Amino acid sequence: MSIKLKRNSLLYCRSFYKRAMTQPISNIKLTFAGQAVKYMQNGSLKEKSLFDEVKSSAVGSLPFAVAFAAVPTLWGAGKIARKDGKTFMEALRIKTDAKAASTAVQEHGRVAKFFKLDKLSDCYSKTKFANTKVGGLFKGASTMFLMTGLFELMEVIPAFKNGGVGAGLKQTAKSAGNVVVDGLMYSAGLKLGTMAGAKLGAMLGTAGGPIGALVGGVAGMVLGGALNTLGRGLLDKVMGKNFSVKKQEQDMQTQAQAIAQDDAALAQMKDAVQAQIIAKAQSGKELTKDDEQMLALAQAVEVDNSQAQTSAQALASEQGAQGTIQTNDMQAAQVQNTMQVDNIQAAQAQNVTMTPEEQEEAELIARLQKVDNPQIDYQVPDNFSISA
Repeated sequence: MSIKLKRNSLLYCRSFYKRAMTQPISNIKLTFAGQAVKYMQNGSLKEKSLFDEVKSSAVGSLPFAVAFAAVPTLWGAGKIARKDGKTFMEALRIKTDAKAASTAVQEHGRVAKFFKLDKLSDCYSKTKFANTKVGGLFKGASTMFLMTGLFELMEVIPAFKNGGVGAGLKQTAKSAGNVVVDGLMYSAGLKLGTMAGAKLGAMLGTAGGPIGALVGGVAGMVLGGALNTLGRGLLDKVMGKNFSVKKQEQDMQTQAQAIAQDDAALAQMKDAVQAQIIAKAQSGKELTKDDEQMLALAQAVEVDNSQAQTSAQALASEQGAQGTIQTNDMQAAQVQNTMQVDNIQAAQAQNVTMTPEEQEEAELIARLQKVDNPQIDYQVPDNFSISA
């Protein structure tokens, strides 16, 4: 397969904003444009579920946990072993014991103490809930409050700047909730990981303590990230999304509106969507339901090709673009149609009984072959398949 369409569709389509027309937009054009913008940016039409977000966070936290928890400990143990002539396990025990003692003494970081956040933590420690098993998991979260608070400033400041006082105050309340949730949930995850590591060490016997401490450090960071994401997701359902996320969604809607009003932009987006799906199929990857839906939507959109090509050529001339856009004339379409194979009709002609899965695959292959764009030369691969 050769795909000659190599433009960045989203950047290209944004250039049509000021050229958007004002005539009424058909529902199919607007629907396609909205779904296409989301599909091209995210690779999917659906938002991740909270469970998927938590799982992704845990998996993503693992490399960082290994890098920042396990590697320094192992490196330090190696240095102790070489310096003092001890075995590696003995050196690892010394290193993990020293790290645990240091954490116990420095429950609050220096920066947290400077901002008097240790006072907040001390007040919490005096409550009845803090002395329960569950409440004890949240002690010492003051440092996380500070770290999250610094990041949340990057949400609050743009909200005031771009959304006004109302949006800024809403984001301030939301960011305050984010700070509390992040601090408590991440601290709880760290302690749960440490507890799990201690139990693992006890199960392994006298030599398992250092291993348990090492595993607990990694597990704590992974659990902290997962619980943090879980808390954020639940808070979003209660207080709404951050201003930056809402703004991004609004910008996507505006972009879709502009694309739907301009046949040139719509044609480019249609070509880009079909090219991406065809490239995925040609590479042997399974097409998802989202891919199938976008392909169907793209082929349901009718674009005035002559007007779209005239507008695109004018824009290319303005931007000093090289080359010309090929004309999709009737003769090329007829030549392409003679090369297409309609698997469903062929199967019916041969009286072949197809299972629902085989029929679905045949329909999708036929749809792929009917991509009406001479710039895309596509052949269905032998190993093509679709997801169940």
